[in-house]
Amino acid sequence: MSVAARAIHHLLRSTSACTGEAFFRALVRSMAEALDVRHAFLGELTADGRVEVRAIWTREHSAPDDDATAEGAYGEPFSYALAGTPCAEVVASACCEFPRGVQALFPDDHLLVEMDIHAYFGVPVHGAHGTTRGLLVALDDRPRESLPELESILGMFAARAAAELERLDAERELRASEERYRMIVSTCAEGVWTIDAAGITTYANPQMSSMLGYAPGEMVGRPVFDFMDEAGRRRTLDNIERRRAGIRERHDFELRHRDGHAVQTWMATSPITDPSGGYAGALAMVTDVTDQHALEARVREAERLESLGLLAGGIAHDFNNLLVGVLGQTELGLRKATPGDPLHGLLLGIREAAEHAADLTRQLLAYAGKSVESPRPVSLHRTVTEIAGLCRASAPAGVAISLDLDPSPISVVTAPGALTQVVLNLVTNAVQALGDRGGTVAVTTRRIELGPDAVVGASGQALAAGAYVALAVRDDGRGMDAATCARVFEPFFTTKRAGSGLGLAAVHGIVRSCGGAIHVDSAPGRGTTFTVHLPISASVPAIADAPADAPAAGPRGRILLADDEASVRRIVQQTLEHLGFEVEAVDDGRAAIDRFAATPTRYAAVLMDVTMPGLGGVDATHRIHELVPDVPVVLMSGFSTDAIPSDLRHVTFLSKPFRVDALVEALTRALS
Repeated sequence: MSVAARAIHHLLRSTSACTGEAFFRALVRSMAEALDVRHAFLGELTADGRVEVRAIWTREHSAPDDDATAEGAYGEPFSYALAGTPCAEVVASACCEFPRGVQALFPDDHLLVEMDIHAYFGVPVHGAHGTTRGLLVALDDRPRESLPELESILGMFAARAAAELERLDAERELRASEERYRMIVSTCAEGVWTIDAAGITTYANPQMSSMLGYAPGEMVGRPVFDFMDEAGRRRTLDNIERRRAGIRERHDFELRHRDGHAVQTWMATSPITDPSGGYAGALAMVTDVTDQHALEARVREAERLESLGLLAGGIAHDFNNLLVGVLGQTELGLRKATPGDPLHGLLLGIREAAEHAADLTRQLLAYAGKSVESPRPVSLHRTVTEIAGLCRASAPAGVAISLDLDPSPISVVTAPGALTQVVLNLVTNAVQALGDRGGTVAVTTRRIELGPDAVVGASGQALAAGAYVALAVRDDGRGMDAATCARVFEPFFTTKRAGSGLGLAAVHGIVRSCGGAIHVDSAPGRGTTFTVHLPISASVPAIADAPADAPAAGPRGRILLADDEASVRRIVQQTLEHLGFEVEAVDDGRAAIDRFAATPTRYAAVLMDVTMPGLGGVDATHRIHELVPDVPVVLMSGFSTDAIPSDLRHVTFLSKPFRVDALVEALTRALS
């Protein structure tokens, strides 16, 4: 058998069933046997100019004939420097043959001496792009003659070695790619979901499974329709047809959690095709946006309630100005009509109707968070106890009102009447919800600490961190459905046959104006709980009231009146003149400053509206006090005294709408 034939025979017999390291071992052994040499090895080049021996075979003795095998052993991998060795010649050129005297040719190669090598045969192993990535070497401890067909034989072994190295590289890159894919898919924040052409789940990463409440692997094998409601199934059928048409798209989609609740998602979906280009399924990258949807809903609700508050406040402000005229004209008429005059009774009816209208505007202002009372520390428990006592007296026989109050005293900063309105509305509504069936209204208070970024309440207010009291009023009545709960704080919305629909709206506004929040929890058949969170404050300076015994100085002198509403100016001027004052009226703050600056000593007092276009009453007061620091000023407004800075002196507040006696009292206090 020729050397080439023996080489092919050994190569095919020994490597046909091997891969990887086993292949390389079989390769070097078959090469040693085919060439009848003592050693054979495969080495790979490193970047630092060394050779890493990947597989080496050493024969114990030569085979007696062509078909015999020789005993030997595989050596341990090692490395050596390329420079100064015959291997450097192989790498630099091509097949190299040194059949005898190789030690003398390469005296710096100590391995040749240590291994007692006399003959050397080597061939480079080339990569896919023609680069030299290693070499195959045959070594013998005997001088040899030149081997016929050496280059082709070694080239055949080198080609097989190169092919296996490339295959291993591709396999390694594939494993690395798969590992990267697994890492990306398993660690990405999005859910990854694939289905086949029949709509069966073929893969769901841990995030996808967890999103819907399943353990990893539980979704696989189940139809995609198992994870949605009927409307979602119909929509999915349409989506699958779009994927079959090759359409990629992004869309929102509602899925169903394992426990039944809705999961709002944002999907990026793409078709999957088979090798022939046909539809094989779909891939979806799924983002859970349930919390985002809830936040957006809370923001929309907050904006809606805020806009309603602005509308209510604006209406109340304008309506108050109208009521100033109605009440003023009525008061003047009553002062001229005697009690026996038929007009006297009619005017009393008009005044009573106007005062009822004023009550409605106060509720609207409360909803808008613009109370007309001054805030001060108020005992919550005292208010709750008093209201509970009043409601017990008027409640039906079967209704019980229980109190479970925090053992420590709790004060909140608000207008006293506003806090009374909050508690009274909540307890009264709870009693009415029980009706004649009877039941229990439970009122509880608890101190709590809210951390940063706490979000509570019907419209998702972000409350400041600190100490709060949670006031809860619960009834065990019929409860409300979700649609009703969503509207209970709207002005003029009511489920009662008789009612203005402003009670809970006003409560909502008062609570917001105090820096708190209110939330309703209810469902048909399980009662209703209103929970109010109010900030606790140990002490807040209250705006001082006028002393009860303020001297009642008689009205005298000239009054400078400024209000942008002509009807208000007219009736206030008529009233003041009826009371004996001289009045000069202007329509805004800037005109008031100009008139006052012309003759500062001419005026006993200044009467101005807080809110006027151009220049309001507060800014005008500052300018007037720069001219005469102690001139009395009465500021009128339908809003809260919070609009008046605390650094203003010699200022009295008059709440719109007002009766003549309130106007007289305010001027008397100012002039005194």
